[in-house]
Amino acid sequence: MFDYDIFLSHAAADKREADEVRAILMKKFRVYCDRYDDPKLDRSHVNADTANTLKERMRQCNAMVYVATRNAPVSQWMPWELGFFDGVRGKILVYPVDEAALKAARNQEYLSLFKILQPGRLAQQMERELHDPMGDFRELLDQPFFGKADEAASVVYGKRLAEIRPSDLPKVQTEMWQALLRVWGWDAGAGSRGASNSRS
Repeated sequence: MFDYDIFLSHAAADKREADEVRAILMKKFRVYCDRYDDPKLDRSHVNADTANTLKERMRQCNAMVYVATRNAPVSQWMPWELGFFDGVRGKILVYPVDEAALKAARNQEYLSLFKILQPGRLAQQMERELHDPMGDFRELLDQPFFGKADEAASVVYGKRLAEIRPSDLPKVQTEMWQALLRVWGWDAGAGSRGASNSRS
């Protein structure tokens, strides 16, 4: 489905850091990095040709790894890449290269909209994010789904989610949509609004 697993977004001034991150990821993932995959691109100037090439590459990627460094906030391209990728794909993982970068990333309000990984153990974190279909559910297991008043119900629901096998996820998704349609008064079997909204 995708030509690349990861689009590597990084500041031009951070070639060393970007190369280190790329080397780690390349052991398990197909990584797009403009300097290697499109070496003729001129990122020193913002122009339509470069932007169009990067748009096409981003559409070919499953996820973005945003390499957070001291130079990232002043990059001309990274904020634009972040916004475009969020619009077309949505799966963005912020990777601070060290503790200082982690602190800086947490202070950048717009980065808090995305998942911020921890410095170190990058390959393991990415393996979990991209290859564990239950990953998003597992993160919620210890969090109340319905607020403090319904914490007991939340715990029960969390345990049920943990028991779902990855192979059953399509069926669970279908059942959730059917339940939602019923809430809206839509009879999925009849393909129309329920009896309460129909005329005899």
